Amino acid sequence: MAPKRWQDDEEENTAIDDAVSLSTHISIESFRYQASLEMLAAERTATRANSCCHASRIVFLVSHGLLVLAVSASLSHLHAVNWWLLFLPSWLGYILSTALLAMSWFVSCPYIRLCARENKPRVRDANPSILTEVLPEIVLTIPGFLMLLIAFFGEFSLCVYLDSVQKGRSHSLTATAILFVL
Repeated sequence: MAPKRWQDDEEENTAIDDAVSLSTHISIESFRYQASLEMLAAERTATRANSCCHASRIVFLVSHGLLVLAVSASLSHLHAVNWWLLFLPSWLGYILSTALLAMSWFVSCPYIRLCARENKPRVRDANPSILTEVLPEIVLTIPGFLMLLIAFFGEFSLCVYLDSVQKGRSHSLTATAILFVL
């Protein structure tokens, strides 16, 4: 039988080993928990690019609907209308639509990084594939952005034309017509 002092040392070493083992287990579990939270957060961003693109389209349509309502409400007194103020819903719609399109380029980046880290085009079946859904949506926002620019400059030149006609200055409608045809 070992002396009492050695028994105390063995019990103390066992207690330390148990504490280290428990600490290691807790840190591994907290790492797993943190990794799963990061994975869930990245998965939530999977459809955000699509949502931003849809929101941009809706904002564009609503702002132009408000423009049509504003113009139709002021048809009775077109001679005294401030065209720049009348086109304000459209200008604000362009700003917000452009911001949403630019956001769509970046909001799904955590999901794309997760897919790249997992070496899979899709993480879980419920999420979109980055190859067939997310990245094509992001790439197709570039022509949409160009369309927004052309439409903005077309409406801007229309507003300049309407304002110049109202003030008695002559401007050509050719540039406006060309921009709207594009």
